[in-house]
Amino acid sequence: MFTLNIENCYPTKLISIEKMKSHTHTHTHKKKNILIMLVDDDEDDRFFFSLAVAEFGSDYEFIQAEGCAKALELLRQAITLPDYIFIDLNMPEMNGKECLKALKGDSTFKNIPVIIYTTSVSPSDIKEIYELGAAYYFKKPMTTHSLGAKIIEALELVKEKLLSALP
Repeated sequence: MFTLNIENCYPTKLISIEKMKSHTHTHTHKKKNILIMLVDDDEDDRFFFSLAVAEFGSDYEFIQAEGCAKALELLRQAITLPDYIFIDLNMPEMNGKECLKALKGDSTFKNIPVIIYTTSVSPSDIKEIYELGAAYYFKKPMTTHSLGAKIIEALELVKEKLLSALP
């Protein structure tokens, strides 16, 4: 079985590719969980992000990828796509901007809201990621205590933005 987290066991609800492929939305009586994907090369950042999402409760599910190439591979295999994708900007091989371009350039993934989650506070980086189609940007907090609140804030602001864009 190919899981989204091959090397580590995190305390969040991780989803295998098989489960993503078999997950359907036919049960109208059950509310669909919010599926969040994190793309980050840093193992510690993925771990703390997973802890934060786990605190949100059972309405949230979490998947992760160590870098953009792995994320794209996982997304291409999935039937159920994430509701939101968080991407670190500073990654080796394919950085967050390149990952964002790849997602927004693919008709299957272009409508998934992408939130940039990074240590960069460069105004030119922030301007460019919004031009590339990011739905939101936030700086990684210095401590993990506020991470959950920052993630929820990002999700709420993006949801608000999406709802206000509806006709």
